[in-house]
Amino acid sequence: MLIPMSDRDINRFKVLQDLRERRLRQIDAADILNITPRQIRRLLSQLSQHVCHMGHVSDRVTDVILMLFGLRF
Repeated sequence: MLIPMSDRDINRFKVLQDLRERRLRQIDAADILNITPRQIRRLLSQLSQHVCHMGHVSDRVTDVILMLFGLRF
C-alpha cells in the first residue's frame, strides 16, 4: 500500500528520525523544519509514545507516518 505524502512530510519524518538517532540536536531540527523547538519536542514525544505502543518502528512505519502527519502543526 502506498501512502501519498508531500515532500514536506517526507522531510519532516527524516529529520525526526535523525533526531531520534542523535544525529541532530532539537534546535537544529527546528531550524531545518522552520518550526519552534517546542514543536519539535511535541512531535518527538508523539512519535515516542506511538512507537512504544506499536513495537519496533520498522514493523509499523506506515502507522507512525499516518499518525504523525495526520496532525498538522
